[in-house]
Amino acid sequence: LPVYAGEKTEITAVMFVVYDVSTFTNALQVDTYDGHVNSWLLRSDGYVVSVFHSNHLKPGMNMFQDFMRTNPTVNASAIETLRRCIAEGDSTIATISDGEKSYFINLTEIANVPGGDRWFLATTIATSILGKRIQPLLDGANTLILTIVILMLACAVIFIMTYLKQRRELFRLAYTCPLTRIDNYLSFKEKMRAGVELNGSGFVVSTDLRSFSTINNAFGAAKGDELLYALAKILKSHEGSGELAAHVSCDSFVLFLHAADRDDLIRRIRLIR
Repeated sequence: LPVYAGEKTEITAVMFVVYDVSTFTNALQVDTYDGHVNSWLLRSDGYVVSVFHSNHLKPGMNMFQDFMRTNPTVNASAIETLRRCIAEGDSTIATISDGEKSYFINLTEIANVPGGDRWFLATTIATSILGKRIQPLLDGANTLILTIVILMLACAVIFIMTYLKQRRELFRLAYTCPLTRIDNYLSFKEKMRAGVELNGSGFVVSTDLRSFSTINNAFGAAKGDELLYALAKILKSHEGSGELAAHVSCDSFVLFLHAADRDDLIRRIRLIR
């Protein structure tokens, strides 16, 4: 490095800086993919100042000229990219070929030497080597993505099943008497209006329990509930295809029954009694 006097009009001395490249070499070898990485210290014109680890370029060679001579067709675009980034002082990654293998090359500016020259660190690794190192990461990422997708699908299925179950439960609570476990009055009206599950014409029969309040007062509400449940079970057992039994209020029930005529209806009612 030149040492100037005054206004930099006269060089009074030259200072030499000596450094031990083994320090850089040891640092680079820590993560050089088992010696598969080549690293060079370059000037901006491509001149190789020093080699940290390389089986190809040597000090004094020119990286651009060597790559163009090795495989000009493939490397021309990459060299142009490297030259442009060097001129702009940017870092870049390009792909080059030595005629047998393809390499990724990473170019990074590391020093701006007084006098206008700049130094760059160029590091290359074969695409196949990097691919082998990256593949486990890609496999892990693919496994993670697959796991996430499966979990999302499982969550979606659980959500849908839970939603349908809750929907069925809401319908059951809305249209079923929780005590007698048969259709309630709302369900009876809806089915009668829509004709759901009811085939053909028939008769609507209403019935209730006599002196039900007396039974409740004498034996307690629990016994009264048992009586209502037993009656609902009997009515349900006599329910044929396209017929309906419902608990409409405290001690009142209603039935929709098929019968040929009034006499046939009376006969069926007597069977239930």
